Amino acid sequence: MNFKLFNFEFFEKYKEYAPIFLRLLIGVFIIYGVQDNVFSYEHMKEFAAFLQQKSVPLPLFSAFLSAYAQMICGISILLGAFIRPFAILFIINFIAAVIIAHLSDGFRTMFPALMMIAAGFFFLFNGAGKLSVDEFLERRRTGFDRRFDQHGSRDILDVPFLPLFKTADSINMVPGIF
Repeated sequence: MNFKLFNFEFFEKYKEYAPIFLRLLIGVFIIYGVQDNVFSYEHMKEFAAFLQQKSVPLPLFSAFLSAYAQMICGISILLGAFIRPFAILFIINFIAAVIIAHLSDGFRTMFPALMMIAAGFFFLFNGAGKLSVDEFLERRRTGFDRRFDQHGSRDILDVPFLPLFKTADSINMVPGIF
């Protein structure tokens, strides 16, 4: 028996599932952090007043734009839905946050916004990973293409309960199956 003190084969085998941990944490963090602005006009006006103090043009519009962009990005990240295009919006929003609100702050205060930028780049480069809407849509798209060969016959070798048949056409020859 070859025993290794640190055997990481399990983690290597399932590394495509790693983004879900980031998606859950960051998605919930963003939604929780912005929900007060989205669901309360009074909080939105406070955010707009803060932006006005920082000389941001059109502060109320900018507050709505930022808050709703964050909410949509948070939901996208949480579900893993259309994550790459929303990652670009996420990165832009948090770069603006660093420039507008955190540039004069120390590194520790700026760190959460910088981490959101880093997370945005992670999702932009790596996608949503397994257990995501994106993965479901990709499997559905590529699975559909793969199930039909060049003759239009469905290849059902991947269907676990019918391993004996090569195509859907051959199923029609067996009475009572379809």
